[in-house]
Amino acid sequence: MFDRIAPTYDFLNHFLSLGCDYSWRRKVTAQLRGREVCHLLDAATGTGDLLLSLLRGCPTIEKATGLDLSERMLAICRQKLRACGLQGRADLVR
Repeated sequence: MFDRIAPTYDFLNHFLSLGCDYSWRRKVTAQLRGREVCHLLDAATGTGDLLLSLLRGCPTIEKATGLDLSERMLAICRQKLRACGLQGRADLVR
């Protein structure tokens, strides 16, 4: 199912949550900021919005692993990581 909706997932997530997904990610990132986090696992990472937020906002995260069942979601996540120059700080696993 998620492979099929991967191209429109981000739009649907933002639209259907009425933008609450943005504030949720900001809150999670704020809770981890400043903590000694060396390695992070983002299970069900999808297109990587939370993973990207955490890597940008928490410089103590040396390495992160994004785990997802959908290869198409992970492909989008890979593109986002490359676009932000963060690909070296994250591994993606299916």
